[in-house]
Amino acid sequence: MHSLKSYLLITFLYLCSSSLLYAQDCPATITASNTQPGCQPGPITLTAAPGGATFEWFRDGVSVQGPSATNTYTALVSGSYTVTVSGACNTKTSDPVILNINPFTPDFNFNPNTIRCAGTPIAFSIVSPQASEEYVWDFGDGTTTTGANVSHSFFSTGASTASFNVAVYARSSIGCLSPVVNKTVTVSQKPAFVPPTDSSSFSVCVPESEPAIKVKASLLNNTPVPNDIVSYVVDFGDGAGPTTYTPAEFTATVPIRNSIAYDTTGAFPITIRAIGANGCDSVYTKNFEVNRTPYAHFSPQKDRIIPGACVPVKVTVDTDSTRGGNLSYEWIVQNNRGQNVGFSDFEYLESTTNTSEKPVFSFKTMGRFTIKMIASNTCGRDTATSSVLIAYPEVRLDADTTHCGPLTISFNGDLVDYDANLGTIDPTTYRWTVTGPGAQPIDGTSFTSRNPIISFPNPGTYTVSVVVSNECGPSDAVEQQMAKATITVNPIPSKPTLTTTSPLVCFGQQYTIRPSGPGTKFAFYDVKAGGTALRTDREYKTDPLNGDKTFYVATVSDKGCESERESFTIKVTPRINNNTISLAANQKDLCAGNAVPGAINGLSATGGTGSISYYWQKNTIGETAVFSTISNSDVEDYPPGSLNATTWFRRIARSGAACNNDTSNVVMITVYPNPGNNRLTLSSPVPVCKGSAGPTINGDPTSYTVVWQSSPSASGTYTTAVGTIGTNSFTPATLTQSTWFRRIIRTGGDCESVSSPILVSVVEPIDASSNTISTSSGTGLCASTASTTVQLNGSEPKAGGVVVPNASLKYTWQISTTGTSFSNLSGSNSRNFTYTGVLSRTTYFRRIVEYTSGTCPSHTSDFITIEVTPAITGNSSITTSASVICQGTAITLSGNARPVEMEPLISGGK
Repeated sequence: MHSLKSYLLITFLYLCSSSLLYAQDCPATITASNTQPGCQPGPITLTAAPGGATFEWFRDGVSVQGPSATNTYTALVSGSYTVTVSGACNTKTSDPVILNINPFTPDFNFNPNTIRCAGTPIAFSIVSPQASEEYVWDFGDGTTTTGANVSHSFFSTGASTASFNVAVYARSSIGCLSPVVNKTVTVSQKPAFVPPTDSSSFSVCVPESEPAIKVKASLLNNTPVPNDIVSYVVDFGDGAGPTTYTPAEFTATVPIRNSIAYDTTGAFPITIRAIGANGCDSVYTKNFEVNRTPYAHFSPQKDRIIPGACVPVKVTVDTDSTRGGNLSYEWIVQNNRGQNVGFSDFEYLESTTNTSEKPVFSFKTMGRFTIKMIASNTCGRDTATSSVLIAYPEVRLDADTTHCGPLTISFNGDLVDYDANLGTIDPTTYRWTVTGPGAQPIDGTSFTSRNPIISFPNPGTYTVSVVVSNECGPSDAVEQQMAKATITVNPIPSKPTLTTTSPLVCFGQQYTIRPSGPGTKFAFYDVKAGGTALRTDREYKTDPLNGDKTFYVATVSDKGCESERESFTIKVTPRINNNTISLAANQKDLCAGNAVPGAINGLSATGGTGSISYYWQKNTIGETAVFSTISNSDVEDYPPGSLNATTWFRRIARSGAACNNDTSNVVMITVYPNPGNNRLTLSSPVPVCKGSAGPTINGDPTSYTVVWQSSPSASGTYTTAVGTIGTNSFTPATLTQSTWFRRIIRTGGDCESVSSPILVSVVEPIDASSNTISTSSGTGLCASTASTTVQLNGSEPKAGGVVVPNASLKYTWQISTTGTSFSNLSGSNSRNFTYTGVLSRTTYFRRIVEYTSGTCPSHTSDFITIEVTPAITGNSSITTSASVICQGTAITLSGNARPVEMEPLISGGK
């Protein structure tokens, strides 16, 4: 055991001596490829001193490259670098080397990356951002920001595109900067829309006098032209929604207005989208303010804060009747001397202030205060005030009056109001005071009654006052608080004096009532008592009087008191009645120069004051014009005779006194002018063919009403003509028989002119079946060079089944060798025709028949065919195959070949 311990000790000492003999420090130093101060562009190579077996590199204490045999490391980012060297020697870590290296050059994307309208948000993002780095952006429009993911909108106006240079760089935590990266962002420009103007500057104040709000904006476009705007979409904020306008509808001179009027107060947002040709838009929004002119009003309500205590008193206000939009408020409290009061007299409760809509006041002292409210908005300001009495009772006496003659007043609840003001009135404290000549309480009441009845017997001025008390004091304790009324009693004047009684006037006349006194002012009535004065003045001119009438007149004093009324009766003479004239039906319309049939009838007038006589008047201007008297017209019925112009007549009836003349109604006889010449002529010759339109019939020019008529005979019955009608001319429609036409000119009433009739004669067209032809020479001939005679016979033409006289007809015979192209034969104007000539081939004949007048179209017959057989030719010689032969031998004889002539095969036709 001892020997083992000795062995271990020897071995340990050996190892220790060996270690002390060979241990060496491994080199652990770093050399950087770039050691300049400040930030450096990467990469930077770090080299450790050789001599170790492995090298492990660290940045900021964190391993960035595990143990390896490489003693170099490429640093790309800033940091504190160290290296740990290990090998046969000891492991050792170097001192740190601090590197400041610029960040990597960043890359970025943006979305959307296609051209969009200016104002569209664009998202920018760094590709593979580093958490330790900050990214600084410059958007090329004067705007900068930082972040790895940012958003930006570019703004530009015009009709094209705009490009912006977007730059970004990275910044490390120690301030080192990467190179700058640039990219271009292009946007479509928004239209250069200039905000519009409004005739009311976008703010309207509606007066309180207008019960309803009906307001419209009136916008004018201030955008210069020409521009690239193709349309405007406008929403007036009136609930109607957007409306699209063309540039021609929204200009600097043509305003646009909302279709639905703003009908309440408030701010209405008007939005305008100006859309350019590229589809981009500029959006403008402006509030249209509608307010009412402020109307300030409030009602105070009082309540004791401490029961049984006179003060403090809580006062709330009801402002519901205050009107005007968007109001602001200011409250002021003043004492009864008009001075503003402060905290010692009152304070605001419940978190309200002097700018609250409904403040709550607490009044600490007794007395009268004035609360003033000022309501304001953009339309102006209005002030309302209300007086509040704190603690003391209040009496309101509403009895001021002015009366004519003695007066008794019952001071009941309609005239006097007692307000205990949150307390209790002491019934023993009523105290009335009256000053004036002889006023006394009556009917068991006294000056200490709550509601006395007081007599005011004499003219003069009386002052009435009343005071009452509650537990806080008397109602007159506050300066100017005593309730007072002024009673004025004026004397009654004497009745008027009327110097004339029962005057006589003519029916329909007026009369002036003029009293002689007393005084110079009178009231005129048409009733004995009550009613409303017809007039209050020095005199009264009546309306036109139609019968006896009594009026009543009172003297009016300078105090407005009236005397008893005096009666005044006016007598009226009777009027003439039944002075009426009339026209018979055949007298109302007349042709100029003709006499009026009979006389204008007049009823026998009645009334008046004696026998009745007449005279007649007339004019040619109008019913309200001046009439002139007709000589020798003193008759009841008047015959006007001949008239040349429209005339108005009336009749004057008279009886006894001159004032009894009566004018009848007016009658009018309308006189129409003479139509003038009415002659007719034809525009083209007649007759015309049956089934054709007639020629235009012309008449003398006229501007009056024209009626065209027709008849089958000159003296027959005429009816309205059918055709094309002009003022002066007429073109008949299709005619089937000879017809007479006439024209009627009418100027009004029965005034007309009938023209002499004019005949448009009609002839029948030639019957197709009556135009046939034949030949007596046969229809087959042999061709010859000699002249040949062909007898052509034609039927007797008819029209409407009746033979037409030969003298009215024209015949034309035609010839053709083809059957399609015909030519006229000279000398062929006869019903039958003898043709003489050489016929060498088949020939065709036909006849045309027409009227010599050319009225109807001609008619062409069917053709007849003369077939011509060609002559035999070419048979002039023969030949033989032998001239001498033995008997019984055959020979061949040859002749000329016969030519064949080809002719068209035509069986008949036109």
